[in-house]
Amino acid sequence: MANTKSEQDALHFLRSQRLGVISGVKENGTPHSALIYYVASPTFSIYFFTKTNTKKYETFQKNPIAAFVVGSSDFPQVIQMEGTIRVVPREEQDPSMISELLTTVSSNPMYPAPLVRMDDAEVVLMELKPTWLRWADFAFGRPNNNEIFFEIIK
Repeated sequence: MANTKSEQDALHFLRSQRLGVISGVKENGTPHSALIYYVASPTFSIYFFTKTNTKKYETFQKNPIAAFVVGSSDFPQVIQMEGTIRVVPREEQDPSMISELLTTVSSNPMYPAPLVRMDDAEVVLMELKPTWLRWADFAFGRPNNNEIFFEIIK
């Protein structure tokens, strides 16, 4: 849960965005990144759907360490995080979060998310639980008072 104003601002920014880049390291040691539609929890966890036949699913099943970044060009703000990824079992899935994620995935009626255009492989919900997070606010943060940068290490 966000405690300081900077943390609240960071969470508000994270939850106001819909697209971010998630990255992992494949079994052969090469990086793999993917643009994802996501939703964020009040504890900064990131949730997204993927299919079981995708590179990101295969990558994270073999190496659950990930990095994630979301930024804005309108206001120079960015969140970077590192953490671990897991498939969320159905019995642990929050229906309101699933609903929010389905709304996010279908938010552009002209160009639906790639997930809905792919084959019929199983869709799974994945969670990135951050162990490190950095918020940078170059738009509204003031220097020397921890509003431009702050880090969370869990």
